[in-house]
Amino acid sequence: MSKDIKTLSDLFDQEKMMKPTPEVDPFAGAFGGESSADVDFMSGKLAEAGIEEEFSEDFTGETAGGRLASEGLHRCKVIDIELTTSSKGDPMYVWTFEVVDTDEKGVQLKLFTVSTPKAIWKIIETLEGVGIPASNSVVRFKKSDIKDRICIVNVIHESYKGRMQASVVRVMTEEEALNYTS
Repeated sequence: MSKDIKTLSDLFDQEKMMKPTPEVDPFAGAFGGESSADVDFMSGKLAEAGIEEEFSEDFTGETAGGRLASEGLHRCKVIDIELTTSSKGDPMYVWTFEVVDTDEKGVQLKLFTVSTPKAIWKIIETLEGVGIPASNSVVRFKKSDIKDRICIVNVIHESYKGRMQASVVRVMTEEEALNYTS
């Protein structure tokens, strides 16, 4: 291979090879970027030419777990609830909320409520926070009863296993939030 390769175009011209096109690869350039075939093709050609690939991503405002919601009250909707098992083997609900307004729209928050005698109050508080009466009653609900309900969540930042995370400390109705002081 010639030593006068300065750019990717030089590499492609010299090899007299075509980059994958939509006619050859229906995903070429899809989703606003390069297709997997484009990336594989370019990576292979760079390696053949002895050019080391350089990677760059802008992660400003992002964390390993996604964007970190700010501390305070957030208007959210419930996007999922799952009954699973905690690390200690207890039944546990995993609630997933999504911020629905402000510049933090789309940020997801999780709340883990364990179903043990000492922690059952948190499940009751959370159910009532999404508008399902639960105190002093037998409650039956389906995921569809919970999903898309609007609520207010109070978030604090705390360290967990060495990483800062946004923790949901309270779920409440919009009406409750009007009088809430943390």
